Amino acid sequence: MKRFRYLLFTLTLATLNLGSVLIFFGFLVFLDSQQYVDTIRFFLGDPDAPVHLHRLLRPLGPLLAVPFEFIGLGAGLLIQNIFFYFFSVGLVFLIINRLFHDQKQALYASVLFFSAMPVLKFGLGYLTDMGAWFFYLFSVFLALLYREKDNVLFAVVAAFVSSAGVLMKENGGMGILFLCGLILLSHQRSLKKKTGIFFLAAVVFLIPIVLFQIFMHVNFSYTYLDWFLYNKTTYVDQSGIGSLLLLHLYGLFQALHLVGWVFGGVGLWIFQKTKQYRHLYPVAAAFILPSFSFLLWPASESRLTFMIALFAIMFASLGIRWVTKTFFPRYAYSAPFLILAAYAMVNMVSVFVEVGFGVAS
Repeated sequence: MKRFRYLLFTLTLATLNLGSVLIFFGFLVFLDSQQYVDTIRFFLGDPDAPVHLHRLLRPLGPLLAVPFEFIGLGAGLLIQNIFFYFFSVGLVFLIINRLFHDQKQALYASVLFFSAMPVLKFGLGYLTDMGAWFFYLFSVFLALLYREKDNVLFAVVAAFVSSAGVLMKENGGMGILFLCGLILLSHQRSLKKKTGIFFLAAVVFLIPIVLFQIFMHVNFSYTYLDWFLYNKTTYVDQSGIGSLLLLHLYGLFQALHLVGWVFGGVGLWIFQKTKQYRHLYPVAAAFILPSFSFLLWPASESRLTFMIALFAIMFASLGIRWVTKTFFPRYAYSAPFLILAAYAMVNMVSVFVEVGFGVAS
């Protein structure tokens, strides 16, 4: 039991955080929420349910919600998001602990994740973003197991999980970029073998997605290409690339706010100057593409730019660990939690303000 005390403490804090969300602003409803509810009704066979083709492109969330709809319309979205929330927190803990072999740092990273503004605002509402983040985190975890165990089976499963993530939401599948980067950057196999594993992972990832696109084209004459072109016209062509980049910058700031980014900078500096972390350079490099994958989207929101969170949290948690050990050794327990409490408070107040001004609706 002692071995898991930090993980249990992390999940306890995550539970308190969930309670705070419910007390202060509850399960939020967004402009997209009604479309997800309509899609659930469509899957339940409601003949009066509106058909939103772009939601049918991402059927996994509404399908997982169907068994719980007897509780109330949309209840399945909330139930799955709560499960995905706790599993995601656990995965962040396991990923950081596996990389740095430091449960305290893993605890800090988990708090940075579950008290981040996008999680507070979008993760527990009537949306499917929490599920997308879960699939991304799960595929990253499996990719790290592939690197550690040198077992191709983990790479295959990671690719399949990424493919399932796309059916939840496109960013849920970005773990494939991390996996492929890790395969190519690892020193464990020859280039020929790495290339073979790379293509195997790519095929496993693509087959379910391609088959589903064929299904959508045959039955609804609609695919991801139609969705992408429509959004490109709506957001990029009309608003301009400059406006999109400004929204990206604002979304990146919201991902961790000032507290998180300051310690992220400190952690990055420690990471690159300390020899003991050099074996993690290929992992850090593999994180770059999925972390900036939001640039592929023809629109911008903080829930998209939050794809950078795991990469940034890796450094921010290291920064908090180093600063508190170096400058506040007498307050090794209280100092980190004062920092994390300030971070969580800023994010909670930010969401509270946005909800109060109707930004979240």
